[in-house]
Amino acid sequence: MVKDYLKHYRITLKTHGPLFIGSGEVLGKKEYIYDRANKKAYILDTKKMFSGMLKNRMVYEYEKYLLNEYRDLGIWLREHGIRKQEYQQWSNYVLDCSATEIESRENRNKEIHLFMKDQYGKPYIPGSSLKGAIRTILLGNAVIGNAAYSDNAESIVRNSQRRVKQNKYLQREIKNLEVDVFHTIKRKEKYVKSNAVNDELSGLRISDSKPLETDCLVLCQKIDRHIEGKDRNMPLLRECIKPGVEITFELTIDTSVCNYSEQDILNAISRVYERNSAFYKKFGNINDSGNHMLYLGGGCGFVTKTIQYCLYPEKRAVQINANIMTKLTPRNHGHGKDIKYRVSPHVKKLTRYSGREYEFGLCEMNISKM
Repeated sequence: MVKDYLKHYRITLKTHGPLFIGSGEVLGKKEYIYDRANKKAYILDTKKMFSGMLKNRMVYEYEKYLLNEYRDLGIWLREHGIRKQEYQQWSNYVLDCSATEIESRENRNKEIHLFMKDQYGKPYIPGSSLKGAIRTILLGNAVIGNAAYSDNAESIVRNSQRRVKQNKYLQREIKNLEVDVFHTIKRKEKYVKSNAVNDELSGLRISDSKPLETDCLVLCQKIDRHIEGKDRNMPLLRECIKPGVEITFELTIDTSVCNYSEQDILNAISRVYERNSAFYKKFGNINDSGNHMLYLGGGCGFVTKTIQYCLYPEKRAVQINANIMTKLTPRNHGHGKDIKYRVSPHVKKLTRYSGREYEFGLCEMNISKM
C-alpha cells in the first residue's frame, strides 16, 4: 500500500566552513604522532601500533612511557629508533595541521577532539544533529515579529535575571515556547499539550548522512575574535570536515502530522540566517555567498544555538544575551560590557584553513525530491 502522506527528499549540505560533530573521544599527546616538518598528525590504529611494538620488542618500554613520560609520542618514537616509514604503516589516516598551533608553549602537543565516525571508521553526521539545528531554526522563524509569543518572550526576560543551576537555566521557558510552537497535534488519547507525542516535528525524520572518507578531515583550531578586533588562539583542536564537501541525508515528511513542507524549511533557514546576520556583521564581512545558509555542529557559537535575535528587536536581544552570558560564564569574561559594545556575545568563533578564515559549521542546504 502506497503511503501518499509520506514525502521523501534528499538533503544536500555543502560545507562553507570546517564542520565539527564531536564523537566525545579525545586523543591525548601519547595517542597520535605529530610530524612537525610536514605539519601532519598521524591518527593511529592501536592494533597495528601494538604489533609494531611487539616486532621491535618495545612493549615494556612503551608501557613505562605511558605511565611516566611527559613527551609526545612522536619524539619518544624517534628517540627509540622508530622511523617515519615504519610508524606511517601504523596509522589509520593523516590530518593536515598546517593551519593549527598543535604545540603548546611548553612544546607539548595539544589534545585532538575527534569527529563522529561509524563502526567502519568513516566520518558521518547523525540525523539527530541536523534535525536539532533545523528545529532551532523553525522555532526562531516562528517567533520573528509574532505577537502571539509575547508572553513567552517576557517570561524569558524575567527569568534571565534569576540565579539557577547552569544546566537548568531558562530550560523551562524555552521548553514552554517549543510546546506552544510545535505541539499542534491532538492525539486521540487523553490530550495533554506538553506531551511529546503531540509534537508535529515527530513527523520530520532525517536519516544519518552517507558516510564520508577520512581524507575529507582536517585539523582546525578554535579562534576567539573579540569585537575590538583582537584574536585569541584557543588550545582546542577539532577534527573537522573541510570546506567544499557535499554531505547527503534522506528526509521524510509525514504530512499527516507535520505541517512543514521542504520549502517552509528552506525559507526558515534563509530568514533566520538573515536575522542573525545582525550579530555577525558587527565583526566585519560575513560569508553569505550561498543560498539557505545555516550553522551546524560544535564551535558555531551561542547565537546559532539560541533564538534571542529572532525573538526580540536587536537592542533588546543584546541586553538579554548580556544577562544570560553574565550568569553562565565566569566574571572575567567581561559580558557586563556587552551593552557598551552593542553586541552579545562580544566574541565570534573562527578558525583558519588553507590560508583563509572561516566560521565553524557554516553550510549551505538544498532539498530535492527523491
